[in-house]
Amino acid sequence: MSSVLKVDAIQNTAGTSALTIDSSGRISRGVTPYIYMRGNNAAEVTQKGTAEVYTDWAVEGSALGGMAYNSSNGRFTFPLNGIYLITAKFYQWMNTAEAHVIYFRKNGTAIQEYITDFAAVGAGGRTDHTITITEVLNLTTSDYIDFYCDSDIYGGNVHSNCQIVMIG
Repeated sequence: MSSVLKVDAIQNTAGTSALTIDSSGRISRGVTPYIYMRGNNAAEVTQKGTAEVYTDWAVEGSALGGMAYNSSNGRFTFPLNGIYLITAKFYQWMNTAEAHVIYFRKNGTAIQEYITDFAAVGAGGRTDHTITITEVLNLTTSDYIDFYCDSDIYGGNVHSNCQIVMIG
């Protein structure tokens, strides 16, 4: 048995719009949880050899019911169980010719290592590099993510940023 549901909008009982379909079939959803962060410190905010959670974010935008960010521990938490797209860029301002590492962690456990290794280059000044992290994860309201850095990171607002959006 098949059927066709012909509606232009779906709302909750309070009248809040959850979904709208226009005459071309394009779908507009209500609030999609997201957060957008930028670096908030135009200086070297983490250093190679210190191994610490990155906490130098400033919230630039977020949706009602969106992600929460705790600046004291660098953790992002999630309002709903679902699939999330997470991207981050870190400006590595490397003063040492070593392997500089950023660990993407879920609940305190590294699930992906991002590494820039200039050990073979040798000493001789600073090397600048932007590393981009992209992950898609199934997360629950009890999960958190963070970025654990053992790298020289410059935290300027046009240098390091992070975006998280619920995609499903």
